[in-house]
Amino acid sequence: MALIDTGLSRDTRATFQEIMGELERVSGIIDNLLSLNTLTRPERMQFKNLDLVPLAERALAQHKLLARERGIRLRLRAGANSIAWANPTAVEQIMVNVVKNALLYTPSGTNGTVTLRTAVAADNRVLFEVTDTGIGIKPDDLAHIFEPFYRADISRTRLITKTGSGLGLTIAHEMARAMRGEIAIQSKRNRGTTVSLLLPAGGFRRAGVSLGKADSPEVQDTSDNLGARENGQRSGAL
Repeated sequence: MALIDTGLSRDTRATFQEIMGELERVSGIIDNLLSLNTLTRPERMQFKNLDLVPLAERALAQHKLLARERGIRLRLRAGANSIAWANPTAVEQIMVNVVKNALLYTPSGTNGTVTLRTAVAADNRVLFEVTDTGIGIKPDDLAHIFEPFYRADISRTRLITKTGSGLGLTIAHEMARAMRGEIAIQSKRNRGTTVSLLLPAGGFRRAGVSLGKADSPEVQDTSDNLGARENGQRSGAL
């Protein structure tokens, strides 16, 4: 409320804004810890046939302002039939964490790009992928990237000191495992990073594997929301 006052001194306003930033960071840590606690009981997760495209579009919309502030272009390349057998909340949180990381690790003012892609993958799986043109990750750090509170080299840490919790990729990794999926990272220094999430394709349940309480696994008619997409692909930018 105090920040509404236009008569605040510069130093006082800066202090209040720093407090607000810290509160937002702590709130993010609490949310991530609650999510991590939920993952210790994956049998409680609800599974359903899930179109990844609307979730990817929502993740882009949520980060539109951050991308604009940093001068980074957001793009979506959505493939048809990107239907996963997964938990909607878990998938959305993975997308949000990965997209935010991509934006934060792409330096502002460099005409950078963050591209999201959904597609059908091999072995009855579907893919959600985020590629950035950021600073990349050192090979030595990749082996530890999913560890809680792990921070890579100082050049990466400096970019997100005030905004990162150190839990985003840990949460994404554990959520992927809970949904019988996997997440992988490929990166080259000063050229960018690609984070790939692979999930079981929708419309079936893996034999002999219990995925928790779920809706009916039969194939659902998705013609309405997959719609007419040019050549089976849809690309967009926000």
